[in-house]
Amino acid sequence: MGLGPRTIPGRGPATPQSRGSVPQVPAPGSRLPSINIPGNILNQLGRAAAGAGILYGASKLSEAPIRDRFANQFQDVLTFPKDLDKQHFMSLRFVKYVKRNINDRKTIEDKKFIALPLPDNLVDNISMEYDQKALGPVLGGFSEFLTGAGGGVMADAAAAAALQGAADYAGRLNIGGQNVLGSGSNVLTAASAISGVAINPFLTVAFKNPKFKQHSFTWKLIPRNKEESEEIRKIILAIKYHMSPGLLTRSGVFFTYPEMVFVKLHPNDDYTYKFKPCVVESFDVNYAPAGAPSFYWYNGAPTAIVIKMSLKEIEYFTKLDYLDQPFIDQMSGNVLSAALTGIAGAPPTLFTDALTSLPQFNILRNLPFGLNPLGRITGNQ
Repeated sequence: MGLGPRTIPGRGPATPQSRGSVPQVPAPGSRLPSINIPGNILNQLGRAAAGAGILYGASKLSEAPIRDRFANQFQDVLTFPKDLDKQHFMSLRFVKYVKRNINDRKTIEDKKFIALPLPDNLVDNISMEYDQKALGPVLGGFSEFLTGAGGGVMADAAAAAALQGAADYAGRLNIGGQNVLGSGSNVLTAASAISGVAINPFLTVAFKNPKFKQHSFTWKLIPRNKEESEEIRKIILAIKYHMSPGLLTRSGVFFTYPEMVFVKLHPNDDYTYKFKPCVVESFDVNYAPAGAPSFYWYNGAPTAIVIKMSLKEIEYFTKLDYLDQPFIDQMSGNVLSAALTGIAGAPPTLFTDALTSLPQFNILRNLPFGLNPLGRITGNQ
């Protein structure tokens, strides 16, 4: 029997390609076929792996026992004055720094804390950060169109864009190596002054984020005996210790974070204000607040001390911090699904269709590509 290809009736000779149902197994010792992956993809994968490795290592470092040992030092119940009103005071609880998730609202309840009289100033400051942005006539006009303005706004926006393109082109006029007109904005400024008409930049205010709250508290501490002088010394030492970084190893190459502090106003902060976890940004101690040093004869301790502490909260306040838990529990985890569905279903050419449907768009269509600010968007070259 010959060893040539076997003929199958109606199919012709059987070839290795026609036997696709049988996988081709590389012979022992042969090299597997190589897969060519572009170098830029490999670089990106390498960067992603490096980033993931760093973050994983950071999560393990956060559990380093030395950080717990640091945080557990100088922990005691410290109170000044000794007969402090147990109903009206401020408590400071220093705990190990942890990066909490945005929904974590637990407070640390520990028996060890520093208790001081309520400061004279109790001001809750709330600030938000906004950006002022100029959308420009085209994007501004389109946003007005989407929010219900008439079609005329798009025609005017197209005319303004054409004017800006022409001004930019004129602004590049060069005679003898000198830029004669300076810039396109100069041309527009001159045209505006002559005509008494200016292009609306469509300024808008865009919300960015809440700002971290900051607090500053001052206490004047006047000890009445040896015990209170010692209590003040311990309080100052504890605050200085917990606001300072530690060293991860003896080499001193890596710091450990200072402790964070939970602040609470007593007896009921529902009627005043609450604090997110804070860090101590600065701590000032004035051992001569009267203008000249003064000490007790029996122990050499200052007769009066003024301490000032500046705190910064390290978590945002959001609406969820002011709502009841049942409302929060009913919130959907897919709030963005409707918006994303709307974006996915929008025509890809929604923006350009809105512009090119206007007869006035011919103002731009007939301009050279270099003058046409929308040329790359519409493909009008």
